[in-house]
Amino acid sequence: MDLTADEPRILREGAVAAADIAEVLGVTIESLLPGRVPE
Repeated sequence: MDLTADEPRILREGAVAAADIAEVLGVTIESLLPGRVPE
């Protein structure tokens, strides 16, 4: 089993997943901040 061949795809998928998580966390944090109306 050659993992190095799949490495770019795995890294790309991981980066996309991390971006999604960061976006959700950012929205959650913004909505919890006082003085800001959630959209």
